[in-house]
Amino acid sequence: MASTGSSITSNRRGQRPSSSSELMASMTASRAAATYFDKIERYELQETLAYSSFDWLLSTEDTRITVEPPRGLIAGIQIPSDFNNCLLLIPEEHGIEPLELREMHQIVRELVIGIFILNQTPSITLEANYDSSTSCQIPPAYYDTRIGQILCEVDYTMKSLWHGAYFPKDKRTKFAERWRQAVNFNSATGEPETRRNLQLVWTEAGILDMAKDPDFAHAYDSLPEEKKDDPLVSEEKRHFMKHVDELALKLTLFQKTVSQHQNMFLIDGNYHISSIVKSEKIDLQSYEKLQRRLTVHQEFIRNALLLKSTVKRQLCLLKFISFMVPFLIAVKKRCKVPDVNKLLPTFTFEECKTEREFPPLILRPDFKCNNFDHSEKYFHLHGGISVVRETSSTQKISPAIVAERENLEYIATDAYSKIMSSDSVMLESYPMTPVAIDGKSYFVLNIHLETYYPVSPKYPLWIHAYNDEIVKLKPKRLPVHELQIHEQFKKRYGYQRTVKLKQVPAGLQQSAQRGLVSIFHTMTRRLPPARLTTQDPSGFSLIHHAAMFNRPQIITILVVMGFDVNVRRYNNVSAKGVSPLHLAARCGALDSLVCLVTYKADVMMFDSQGWVSAHYAAFFNHVDCLLHLIQHEPHLLELKSSDRLESTPILLAASSGALDAVKCLIDEGAQYTSTDTEGNGAVHLAALHFHTNILEYFISWNNNEMPVWDLLVGMLTSDDVERKYSAVRCLEVLSLAAENHWKSILYAGGIPALVDLLRTKNTDELQSLAASVLCNIGSHTEVRNEVSKADAVPVVISLLDSTVPMIHSRAAVILGDLACIDVNQTKIAEQGGIEPLVLLLDSELEHVLVNCVNALRVLCDGNHDNQTAVAKSGAIGILTELLSAKSKNLQANTAACLSSLAKNHRENQDLIVASGGVKPLVSLAKSTRTLCQVKAAGALESLATNNSEAQRDIDVADAQKPLIRLLKMWAIEVKEQGASALWALAGVTRHQQQRIASMIGINILVDMLMMKSETLQYIAGMAIIALTTENIENQNRVVAGGGVQPLVRLLRAPKTSEKVLLMVIRVLGILCVGVAHQSNKSTQLEIANSEAFVTLVQLLRTSRISLIQVEVAISLGKIVLNNPQTQKLLAQQTKFRVVELLHHLRNEEEAVRHKAGMALATFAYNNTSQQFAIKSAGGIPLLSFEEFLGSENELYQAHAAFQIIVLARVIDSDQVKLTARGVELLVRLLSSEQHSTQILAGSLTASLGHTRAGVPAALITAGSVDALLSNLSSSNEEVRSSVAVALGYLSFDRTAARLMLQACRNTPGLLESLVSNLGNGKISMEFMDEWKQTKMIGLPSASLVKHGGPPVPQRLPPEERKRRPRTSQSVASPRSFRKDSKRVASAPVFAKSYRNQVKAGIIRAMLPRSDSSHMRSAFGAAEAWKSKLLTSRPTEEKKLPTKNS
Repeated sequence: MASTGSSITSNRRGQRPSSSSELMASMTASRAAATYFDKIERYELQETLAYSSFDWLLSTEDTRITVEPPRGLIAGIQIPSDFNNCLLLIPEEHGIEPLELREMHQIVRELVIGIFILNQTPSITLEANYDSSTSCQIPPAYYDTRIGQILCEVDYTMKSLWHGAYFPKDKRTKFAERWRQAVNFNSATGEPETRRNLQLVWTEAGILDMAKDPDFAHAYDSLPEEKKDDPLVSEEKRHFMKHVDELALKLTLFQKTVSQHQNMFLIDGNYHISSIVKSEKIDLQSYEKLQRRLTVHQEFIRNALLLKSTVKRQLCLLKFISFMVPFLIAVKKRCKVPDVNKLLPTFTFEECKTEREFPPLILRPDFKCNNFDHSEKYFHLHGGISVVRETSSTQKISPAIVAERENLEYIATDAYSKIMSSDSVMLESYPMTPVAIDGKSYFVLNIHLETYYPVSPKYPLWIHAYNDEIVKLKPKRLPVHELQIHEQFKKRYGYQRTVKLKQVPAGLQQSAQRGLVSIFHTMTRRLPPARLTTQDPSGFSLIHHAAMFNRPQIITILVVMGFDVNVRRYNNVSAKGVSPLHLAARCGALDSLVCLVTYKADVMMFDSQGWVSAHYAAFFNHVDCLLHLIQHEPHLLELKSSDRLESTPILLAASSGALDAVKCLIDEGAQYTSTDTEGNGAVHLAALHFHTNILEYFISWNNNEMPVWDLLVGMLTSDDVERKYSAVRCLEVLSLAAENHWKSILYAGGIPALVDLLRTKNTDELQSLAASVLCNIGSHTEVRNEVSKADAVPVVISLLDSTVPMIHSRAAVILGDLACIDVNQTKIAEQGGIEPLVLLLDSELEHVLVNCVNALRVLCDGNHDNQTAVAKSGAIGILTELLSAKSKNLQANTAACLSSLAKNHRENQDLIVASGGVKPLVSLAKSTRTLCQVKAAGALESLATNNSEAQRDIDVADAQKPLIRLLKMWAIEVKEQGASALWALAGVTRHQQQRIASMIGINILVDMLMMKSETLQYIAGMAIIALTTENIENQNRVVAGGGVQPLVRLLRAPKTSEKVLLMVIRVLGILCVGVAHQSNKSTQLEIANSEAFVTLVQLLRTSRISLIQVEVAISLGKIVLNNPQTQKLLAQQTKFRVVELLHHLRNEEEAVRHKAGMALATFAYNNTSQQFAIKSAGGIPLLSFEEFLGSENELYQAHAAFQIIVLARVIDSDQVKLTARGVELLVRLLSSEQHSTQILAGSLTASLGHTRAGVPAALITAGSVDALLSNLSSSNEEVRSSVAVALGYLSFDRTAARLMLQACRNTPGLLESLVSNLGNGKISMEFMDEWKQTKMIGLPSASLVKHGGPPVPQRLPPEERKRRPRTSQSVASPRSFRKDSKRVASAPVFAKSYRNQVKAGIIRAMLPRSDSSHMRSAFGAAEAWKSKLLTSRPTEEKKLPTKNS
């Protein structure tokens, strides 16, 4: 056919062909036309021929009825005569594959055949068959075409999205052929007879959940969740399922704008989705209910279709088709036709095969979509796609595109020429290249045009050959044979119903409804025209049915036969019945409506209800119909109904929830402020009919002439109960529709009005709705304050005594919100709000329990009196039981309530523990639900805080593991709660803190330091402090685990809080010092190499916070403690001098002065150079320490004593007396009644035990050994550890060692206690050797009767006594022998040396003058010191032997 057309065209453009060549071309064209029609199945051919004769616009030569062309492109296209081509610009859409040139040419060719020859435009209607299969009813010209494939695929996808189930195309086509056999379908009854599960049959066939498609995986999340327990929602869905077969969704394609410049056109297509009402049985009130659900479904499908790239591309092609339809009609009217010879070769027949039927679908219970009820029954699909022929008036193309016209034409022509000139085999596809112009991309399609003569001459020849073939076929194929009619009816309606349809009136009615044009045309010839106007029992004539079911061809047949297009329903009885135009507008039958309007149907005709067609179109939300009517007759825009309300279209649209119609009418210039005779405007009507989508649109529009919130609040204060009810229902929904709507309600004065509704009597529903609105917006402080001002507390408490559980629940929520204001906590308790809340804890409804528990939680939050009151009301036992409830939500909220009850309330903590609350809380912390874990962790934290007994019980319940698991969660909030709970369990003792920190692990602690959370950073630092304090091994592990860099990073970060910064500074110092001021040189060097010195000194010099400065000083002192290498680095990198700290001793803050002394003591500890520097700077006045030496705080006293001992040489006082004073004070503090003082004094004693000469002897002389030994039996583990370390260092002194050995000999188990508590401390190996020797000889204490020894034998007479054996006093130590054998002679002792003079002075200063026993002790101490000088101390540090060694 294409080659024939090409030769004819070339001959006509050249010389006049000879008669023989003309005849040959004519024969070739005729043969091609005959071949085309021979491929069409018989009935489809009959439909094709009938369709071609009865299109209201394209078949005017057959109908002989003159019609006005549709406005826009068809009526107003202007193509200059000197142009033989048109350029079409198609906007590129992102996310799809490029358009393909061969496919575009195929679509153009199919449209040319359909419009120029067969008088048909593309569309599709899905029609249900009696067996629940679905017929794809496409105009016959588009069967087995690429256009038909696109229509089927898009419509099937749209309906599959609506239902939530689909078949992939390959499985769909196979199942369409065999599903009847699979279910053993009985064609007589129309029912399946298989015993198999139907859902299983469909699953085996390949049906899929639409949500399983990756592109639509999250599409259904946007749909509102079905509230199955809400009776209103259930009733709405039941109503929807009742009428679902009478409803459908259609997609309408149209051109938003048409832009033209000469022969260049810019395509701007779009689509909208609307509902179809396929029956007159749905009344207005029923449709209002359906409208809400349909609107949601339409919006969902409109958005979801674009999620799949293939469907999006097909929609792009449909937009192109929606332009080409009016364009080609316009071109045809102007005697132009696209030159098909300039198009690429056609697709093969197999490539264009179109589906005629879709198999039924079935919904499985596990499918995600809940738009329809699941059932065992399969169902059909319904809906369609149509193209609007009218367009807006043409506009000018932008100058930027016009400037590129020649270039665009060259690009399009060149691409085609290259393809056609190539000698290679034709490819399957030729992707089009987009062209960027002015920031947008376009595909350019060049269509060559040639002259078209409809009558004579016959040009182009191929079109006339097709027309001639049609003329030949019509008398051969039409009318349809009776047997064929029977077969077609049987296929669609089943055998039983087909028998009834043999009657001509019944057959005509079904043919009109189904759009069987050829059958309808055949059957009309069997009745006289008068019989055709007969109306059925429902009052409808054939034209009514055709109008309702969108059959414009049927309407055209009837009009040609002389039917009245304005015939009314029950025209023999009433003159006010509905006309076909009313029904078309009501049902959304756009094609029928356009056809009727074209045939002069009266658009101003009122029916018995007082409505015209525009009112129906507005009410039923059919925007396409409404637009066509208004553009045809502008007066319809403000035409009032003739009923008592006198409603305009926009008021009717608002009253039915027709949002698209409301938007359309406003865009067209409708008066949106108009009211009906009852004074109701669009806002009032939308509220009265509960169409919140209309209200939301007006709110987002933000038009001052439509004050939605003021109008709704005005309805709240109305005397009409119905208006109150409607307004508060809408507010309940709107309050949750957007985050800032609470402000609008507040500023409109809605809070007092809502509180007044709570006070209304005998109106439970109004009270419940008002309470719901207050619950929805009550989380905001401004709303809570406004509710408080309205004096809502008494009325809300009274609602707790209501008989309606929902009111109980919402009242509890409001009380919880009000209790967030501190004043209201006491007010609610005073007015008796706690008791009814506790009583409601016996409710069996989860939502009541949850909200009451939450209210109690807020009431107790930070209010000690309310915590006590709730506990006294017996709530703790009930709450503990609720921890074992089945609802995880209730468990989590109960845990939160217990947390609030226990927080900082020791009595409640003990009550909860006593009531058995720990175990269920720990079990809840092990839950798989994160919310439960977090709330349980919060409760455990509150129980454990400052409560050692609760900590012990929680520890026994093994709560640490689930809490540590929270630290591994992703959410920061979860990590924070887990860390807080763990640290609460750590308590205040160092041992417990170390244990918890060890369980957490160094790796997790380092990760916590790097988190952007102050809480996590602080707790991680505190745990590291607990883990590394005086523990060099753990210090090294932290450094090896990468802990230094995060600390230095926090140190440098400008956003680090003061709390975290202080913690970081302390950690850096603690990492460098072990027990008794032993330095960790590797850690010190690591910190120094991380360039922390510069940052620390900068903080020291520039920080405005004195506490930070002195903490930095202490940490610096620890980093350089006993380490010449770091001392040198500090001096080189920062030029720091210790004298920079002296001015802090005069600071106004006591804590700063105290820490400044500690910093100076740390720098001066065993460091004569620093002492000399301080001395050279003028020294330190004793007055700086006096306030702390005499302080009531024993910790201050201990630190001050340590400081004056270390700094004795630089203080302006006698060194000897000052040291003696410090030693006496420190030893006295060892006997303090406070464990914290004993711990600190023991630790400082250990540090002084290996400082400058004379201090250890002074400590021993002052009685430190006895005090330390007595504390070794303390019940406090930290005390025992501290004194054990001190004793270990003192054991290197011979005098202290003798005293300790004597005590250990006389006290069983004392040495074992010392060793077990020593930890990381040191002890003299010589002392341990002596102890071993003593044990070998025998311990006197072990032989005592009181220690379990044998009874003491009686004294023998002198003559029977034996010589006494040698005792341990006379047996030399093996270590002494070994050492003596290798000993080098020591230097002589100078009695008058400075060193000996200082020691003697210290001893004399410490000796009481009146007690001779102390005097003897002093001389003994002097002798011990002399012996110590003469005996070399061991230099090799050895650890104690273990049990296994």
